[in-house]
Amino acid sequence: MLEGVVEPRPEVKDIAELVAEALAEPSAPPVVRRKSEQPAMEVA
Repeated sequence: MLEGVVEPRPEVKDIAELVAEALAEPSAPPVVRRKSEQPAMEVA
């Protein structure tokens, strides 16, 4: 179907690599908001 197309190749990872990346790079801590700080909802 894509004969002759050689670049760019998609990055293929297995489950072990995905889990290792998720554990090695901790994400930012979740932001906890109080009810008074949450944006108001618009009611139509």
